[in-house]
Amino acid sequence: MKIKPGIRNRLIHPIATIGCLPAILLTSVAFGQFQFEQIKSFGFPEQLGSSPSSLIKGSDGALYGTASDVIFKINNDGSGYTILHHGDGGALVEGSDGVLYGASGGGSSGLGVVFALRKDGSDFRVLHNFTGANGDGSHPFGVIEGGDGFLYGTTESGGITTNQFGGWGTVFRIRKDGSSYSVLHMFSFGEGMWPGAPVVQGSDGALYGTTSDGGTVRGGTVFKLKPDGSGYTVLYSLGTGFGDGTDPESALIEGSDGALYGTTAAGGTNGSGTVFKLNKGGTGHLVLHSFAGAGDGTGFVAHGVVEGRDGAMYGTTGGGGTGCGTFFKLNKDGSGFSVLYEFTNGTNGCGPAGAQETDLDDKTFYGVTGVGGVNNSGTAFKINIDGSGYTVLRNFISNSQDPDGHNPVAALLAGSDGFLYGTTLNGGSNQNGTLFKLGNDGRGYATLELLGSQNSLLEGTDGALFGTTLLTVFKLNKNGSGYTALHTFSNTGPEGSDPSGTLIEASDGILYGTAYQGGTDNYGTVFKLNKDGSGFTVLRSFKAVGGDGRYPLAGLVEGSDGILYGTTSRGGSVGGGTVFKLGKDGKGYRVLHDFGSVAWDGGESHAPLLEGSDGALCGTTFYGGTNGIGTVFKLNKDGSGYAVLRSFAGWTVGDGSYPSAGLLEAYGGALYGTTQHGGTGYCYDGIGVGCGTVFRLNKDGSGYATLRRFSDTSGDGNIPYGGLAKASDGTLYGTTSHGGAVDFGTVFLLRPPVTRLTSPAMPSQGPFRFTLLGEPGRRYTIQSSADLIHWIALTNFVSVTGTNQVTDVTNHNCRFYRAVAQ
Repeated sequence: MKIKPGIRNRLIHPIATIGCLPAILLTSVAFGQFQFEQIKSFGFPEQLGSSPSSLIKGSDGALYGTASDVIFKINNDGSGYTILHHGDGGALVEGSDGVLYGASGGGSSGLGVVFALRKDGSDFRVLHNFTGANGDGSHPFGVIEGGDGFLYGTTESGGITTNQFGGWGTVFRIRKDGSSYSVLHMFSFGEGMWPGAPVVQGSDGALYGTTSDGGTVRGGTVFKLKPDGSGYTVLYSLGTGFGDGTDPESALIEGSDGALYGTTAAGGTNGSGTVFKLNKGGTGHLVLHSFAGAGDGTGFVAHGVVEGRDGAMYGTTGGGGTGCGTFFKLNKDGSGFSVLYEFTNGTNGCGPAGAQETDLDDKTFYGVTGVGGVNNSGTAFKINIDGSGYTVLRNFISNSQDPDGHNPVAALLAGSDGFLYGTTLNGGSNQNGTLFKLGNDGRGYATLELLGSQNSLLEGTDGALFGTTLLTVFKLNKNGSGYTALHTFSNTGPEGSDPSGTLIEASDGILYGTAYQGGTDNYGTVFKLNKDGSGFTVLRSFKAVGGDGRYPLAGLVEGSDGILYGTTSRGGSVGGGTVFKLGKDGKGYRVLHDFGSVAWDGGESHAPLLEGSDGALCGTTFYGGTNGIGTVFKLNKDGSGYAVLRSFAGWTVGDGSYPSAGLLEAYGGALYGTTQHGGTGYCYDGIGVGCGTVFRLNKDGSGYATLRRFSDTSGDGNIPYGGLAKASDGTLYGTTSHGGAVDFGTVFLLRPPVTRLTSPAMPSQGPFRFTLLGEPGRRYTIQSSADLIHWIALTNFVSVTGTNQVTDVTNHNCRFYRAVAQ
């Protein structure tokens, strides 16, 4: 039998080839396996980047720069901000081939890399991983392209490693394809050590650079060497002359007069740094300007100078002026020094940083500030070289300021409209959390409300959303309108405080919930209120005596008998919490189980109960069990039949640990849930190790399986603190509180096992009969095709038992069939 490939998407199940030859099953996923997909990563990573450190203008007229963990592009009018690459950047240079080159931290040894990146963000390549061993450098500053096409650069450390500091640094070169890497020079104590900036190639072909330490009086040096590494010479030892500067930490430039110009971070007559000049032969050293500090500028974080079309030198200081640095000008003979612009600690940025550039065509100076701006995370700016026209091109945003929601810790709500609804504990424009909606295919994401909540939402029978924050019970329409605080709790008092559990709407149409604290003994309460906010009533205040439960963390469930059931995280006769029942009128309170009262029992349930299809109650405990890291348990509604169905084994064997959320009953009548930790990876939050799991377990304790082990790599989500939600099509949805693109958490789905189409022995022509093995209660469309391109629906039906006989009564010589889940 030849298998003819079918056209499938994630909702279409494998194709049976029927009628040509005996039927054969074409499968892409083995029967019984769930299909995992991440459909949302919280945060807006393409808008992030903070504390920028360099900026260059490309041959295409765009600006390219680096900020914390990103390489970015921006137009010179401030538009078109784009993240080209996530990762450490360092200073950039555009090669003669139009490719961006740079050196940064990270790499296989964590000691830095030389990299290449196209200006459209594609083809990122690591050209060299620094090791710091066998004379190699470590912690590079940046590269330049020499006239021979090689890249040349320096490393702060590495090279000669006979000292406790990991070496005094190196000069290296490498071809642009990553070949022919070599260390040209290893610095040694005294001659110059710890270079703080890349080299520059002079008009004579030699390489010139600075070291921040070493020399005659350890004030740093200006050095020279040939491109092949020979002829290393200390041209000048800084700090040896009167009023001399020390600690040069920025790159040199060669002026139009052939002399070298640079800056020092310290020294000078005021101790605030200098601008200096030196001939390439080492003669004629001259301090052009000693920074004075306030009102002038301080070279403590001076970043070199550039030459303008008028022959003057322009640069910035990271301090001085009114406190946040200056933009200055001076002539090459040291005359005419003037502060053209003073930065302030406001919306215009503070602390100019790193590499800078002057566009001689439009007489514009471009640069970045490391802090300041409207988000205090730095800016990119431009200014005319006469000091006018200062413009902020970009206000950078740090991860913590990302306006998206961060860290969803509650289970999602699968709404009746096909959207998912949830909350984030942090983030949003006020950084206090959000309420969001998301299409079940990952589209249509929107923030509906700004609020801080760690609890799941409820969809009422009226279609509105209900939820809780630390102080309120609220109502909100699914389109984001109509937010209403139905009830506000006091911090203390008999009504309770911190309603930490999910609300339920009982069969009487009233909302019921729990408050973690408050009540008569401050151990929490059970309450009810109407959906319009009226009729708030405390049904139960947990007591300090009599072995009562304390601190209910989870919400309630209404049993099929109309009684409310819940858990407390502490208290009871043993102190490990309880399972309790309570009438909706506040009567009939009873503790059904004291956790810790039987051997290897669970302890501290943080999650709501589930009444299974067999009428029994099931739940999880955060602690306890044979390994002390949580359990799944079961008991009857009268308190009898208590059993531990599963004691989690933990990270060392790839099992889950610390289940913090409740269970649901789904495909095959089994129990499904999440564990906060365990599985794989090394996610650690002070409680447990491992990045969390999704698991399945039969209601009798058999058939335990881990469906998903989250990791701490490749943008995977981790720590699924909240539980699962089941959509009408049987798909399971969940959240991870961390991980994803920027570690703000994710939304994921698990689709039920694929359906199979099978067939008995086939006739040569129709009618054709075959069997659909589907999920009970799920609706399918059976489609047929003669060419695998044009498909015709045969019938729509609900798979009631999970196994259905399907017949196509038309006559065909050859036919293909597929089942499409609705």
